[in-house]
Amino acid sequence: MNYNVSFEGTVNTVYHWHVFVNNNIAVNIGSMRKIGASSDVGSTSASGLVALAAGDIVDLRVTSNSDTTSVTISHVDLDMSRR
Repeated sequence: MNYNVSFEGTVNTVYHWHVFVNNNIAVNIGSMRKIGASSDVGSTSASGLVALAAGDIVDLRVTSNSDTTSVTISHVDLDMSRR
């Protein structure tokens, strides 16, 4: 599984991105990115292996080091392949 995200956020804020499966963090798939200037568009990506079963719910979540920030996603890919 892998993801790629392009986003804008608040200056000097660190954003943490993680994949969740059934509301549990997939600890081996995560990344972080700091937005440095007001017009920055940041990007981040990560990949790893996750065991999934039929009916599992997979989502991508973001948190930051500040409670008052927002994030605007311009592009996101979440890719899964069966092995």
